[in-house]
Amino acid sequence: MNTDAYQNYSHEVSSWLHQGRMQLIRQVLSWYLTPDAKLSREILEVGAGVGQNIEVLRTLGTVDALEVDQLGLDRLRSLAGVRRVFDTGIPSDLHGEWDVICACDVIEHIEEDAAAVRWIFDRLRPGGLFLATVPAFQWLFSDHDRALGHYRRYDAKAFDALLPQDAIRLSGSYFNTYIFPLTFTHT
Repeated sequence: MNTDAYQNYSHEVSSWLHQGRMQLIRQVLSWYLTPDAKLSREILEVGAGVGQNIEVLRTLGTVDALEVDQLGLDRLRSLAGVRRVFDTGIPSDLHGEWDVICACDVIEHIEEDAAAVRWIFDRLRPGGLFLATVPAFQWLFSDHDRALGHYRRYDAKAFDALLPQDAIRLSGSYFNTYIFPLTFTHT
């Protein structure tokens, strides 16, 4: 992703879209995580960017962050609430296990997406949760996606095909459907 996009993320933390995403992350994870385990819960955010989601994730456990961009790495290392920052992409030889792994708008940036998802599941503890968000509908793929470094978009069936056969899908939705008609009709 280009530097301008990362700099924009630094300023978008207070936007309605980002605030909505943080509330969504908090809500979805709270459905499945017990509050009493917070002190021992370990969370990895893959593709943590400039730390847009750290605020909400650190309320749920101890957070590690993985990022490849230098601007993101510098920002993550300055944030309170991040235990460790890893400067590698996935798949990689990074070892460890986490209770929760989040990849919000990350998988579409990885050419070998199936290998990346396999890497994530190999690092989840038994009973662990994987939370992902990806852009929807390949037919919407555009120059905007290319500028952001996307390789593809997904529908539910295409994303599910990336998951291990024994993975249990707890929930899924197209969470921005209320703005979809604006996207669809805008030319």
